[in-house]
Formats: sequence, structure tokens, C-alpha cells
Amino acid sequence: EEDNWGSLTLEVWQSPPIEGCTDEYADNYNSDAHVDDGSCTGYAYPDNGNYALDFNGENVYVSIPHNDMLNLSEGDYSVGVWFYADSDKPAAYGNEWGTIVSKQHAGPFWYAVGYLDNPGAYWHYVEGIENGASASNLIQYDQWNYMVSVYNGETHTDYLNGQAIFTVPTGGQVVGNNLDFIIGRCNDGEGLGAHPYQFYGMIDKLMLYNRALNEEEMQFNMFSDELYNEEDLVAYYKFNS
Repeated sequence: EEDNWGSLTLEVWQSPPIEGCTDEYADNYNSDAHVDDGSCTGYAYPDNGNYALDFNGENVYVSIPHNDMLNLSEGDYSVGVWFYADSDKPAAYGNEWGTIVSKQHAGPFWYAVGYLDNPGAYWHYVEGIENGASASNLIQYDQWNYMVSVYNGETHTDYLNGQAIFTVPTGGQVVGNNLDFIIGRCNDGEGLGAHPYQFYGMIDKLMLYNRALNEEEMQFNMFSDELYNEEDLVAYYKFNS
């Protein structure tokens, strides 16, 4: 037989929700709030501002694992980038090529773009198609330069700050490989050892396309974080937070 101890009545009191800033990174974060009221202010963390990669030391580079898309071996292509070439380059680097990006090896090179320390020229290299360098004294040291290399199946043209500086008739198709995509140094396929061609300075807004950009697109991309047209965009590295 079960004992009957009577009945118990429970009353539940529900407090009103506490509104406030629920983002713990905001200056006015309220740990008691559980409903965000949109009042968060004064963030203490980077807010996707304007940042760039700084290559200020020997053996400083970025290696992106191989992906077939990065081979750009379907025909036309464009490589766009902002770069800041530092004139105070350590003597250990020598007067060599400063490689901005490369995906190449000791056999057939694929493609690479960069600048020559002396005499301040911009260069591109595409094995199986052609290679060349612009006129001297075009690269502005200690300030930002905007460069786009465009291959349209008939010509390869390099643009500096929106102006064409070097055009060479060419034809063919670039050769792909399975090596990593390197930013800030040459990849020679032998462990980055024989010909590093280290970049010294800063790199920003690197973009790769599987088509030839037109001048209107290049001008727009030069001054905007948003791209004019993302058709056939392979990669876009803004290097922001």
C-alpha cells in the first residue's frame, strides 16, 4: 500500500528577457543578456580592414597546396596584384628577380610574375609560350604598384597602374603541374632551394582568372575590394582578417 503525502502545487515565475549586446568581443558586451538588441559597439578585433602580407625576411613566403584550378591551363588567363617593392632590400637577397607569384618547376615552367631589382622592370615568364620584361625604371619603389598580366591567346600584355607597359605577340597554352602555388618566392621544384628569387616588400589583393580581363574590369578592380565581374575567377586573396 502506497502512502499518500498530499499534493504539491508549483508556481513558475518567468523573468522578462534581458536585452543587450551578446557579442563578447564588443566593448559593451553584457554577460547577462541573452537577447541581442543590436547595440554592440567598439569592436576590439580586426574588422576586415585594409591589410597586406609583409615579406620582410629571408625564406618568408606563402605556399598554397596544389589544386588543378590554379594551373590556369585552359587557355586565356589574368593575374592581378598590388605590390610594394621595398628599396631597402638586404644585400643577402642580391640583385635578382623578386617573385610575386609562381607555380613552376625546373622542367617546363608554368607561369610566374615579379619584378627586377635592377633596373626596376616588371617581368612575366610562361614556359612553352614566351617570357619578357618591361622597359626599365617603371616599378615605383617604396610605394604601391598595381599590376595585371593578361594572356588572351594572341598577345601577353602587362599593365601597370592601369596602363599597358609591355605587349608581346604569342600563342599556345600554358603547361600545368602538380606543385604548390607560391606567393613571395619562386618554386623551382627542388624544395625552393636553387633559385628562390625572394620578394621583399608587401603583396595585396592577388586575383587569378581563367580568362583575359578587359581594361574596364582592371580599372574597377584596381580601386575596389569588390570585383567587377567574378566570371571565371579562380582565386582572390585579399589578405584581410
